[in-house]
Amino acid sequence: MLSPTIVPYLCVFNTESAIAFYKSVFGAAELERYQDEPGGRIGHATLELAGGILYLSDEYPEIGVISPTTLGGTPMAVHLTVGNVDSVFELALTHGAEALRAPADQGIGFRNAKFLDPFGHAWMISTPLG
Repeated sequence: MLSPTIVPYLCVFNTESAIAFYKSVFGAAELERYQDEPGGRIGHATLELAGGILYLSDEYPEIGVISPTTLGGTPMAVHLTVGNVDSVFELALTHGAEALRAPADQGIGFRNAKFLDPFGHAWMISTPLG
């Protein structure tokens, strides 16, 4: 029996650039990529990130796969626990992310921050305190 798993599947305007961003900022490893499209679109890519999996694809408006760039924003955020929220936040900004909330200690036992990556996806990053 297959155990239940949840995997974020992000549509991005430029998957090639997104893969480079996630590798540089989060240390992601690319596990697979399917790029059989005549126009060069990436239909699917799998990244390993912080012990989990992240799927990515380019836009396919003809089947309703549309990125936050085209939609004009995103209603959700991906949460990621990192070793040092301050350094990851600064690295993300260096690679073109937009700061939404600077790193700060929270009363719930975490230091966290939030940014918008260059592809329109919101990320909340946290480091446990103590």
